[in-house]
Amino acid sequence: MCCHGTVIRGRVYGERTACCGTTVYDDQQQVCCAGDTVSTRVFGSAVRHCCEADGATADRDCCVDRATGTATAFDPATHLCCDGAVGERATTNSSCCGTAVYDAATHVCCADRAVSTACCGSSAVGNPAAEHLACCGGDAAYDTTAEICCDRVVRRKKFADATACCGTAVYNSSSAACCDGSVQCMQTDDHFQC
Repeated sequence: MCCHGTVIRGRVYGERTACCGTTVYDDQQQVCCAGDTVSTRVFGSAVRHCCEADGATADRDCCVDRATGTATAFDPATHLCCDGAVGERATTNSSCCGTAVYDAATHVCCADRAVSTACCGSSAVGNPAAEHLACCGGDAAYDTTAEICCDRVVRRKKFADATACCGTAVYNSSSAACCDGSVQCMQTDDHFQC
């Protein structure tokens, strides 16, 4: 293993072995502060005083990147710690979305991406770039040009614009009807009733 140009023989902590400057440390038990000082890890996205060597004080927090164990001091009044990345608060409505800061008053967080429309599961729906997408059951995005949502289940439009739902099943509305939850074929005369 090599830590900033210094060869370290063996992985002292197995798979948890990481470098902090030229020092080897256990990345599950410790954090790397200011790129060269190892401190005991305190879990949480923004933890007070986790890294005093990096400038954490009574009015500064420390942001710990769980992937690298690196800690960065930040001012919580002006910045946020988002999944280990420090980002500037742009408004009073600033919030985290993955590692980015976004305005929660104008956007929603959808699968770690800030979008200006609605989120359906992990897909953004309702924006001009995805105007053909809609949400089915709160978590399944579907293409309204080729699919239909039937009782929270996405189904293919087998009968083009004549496709209709009867419970979770689809049917051809020009030749059948949904009667009490079951599809009934229409007669050729005009006297069809459910």
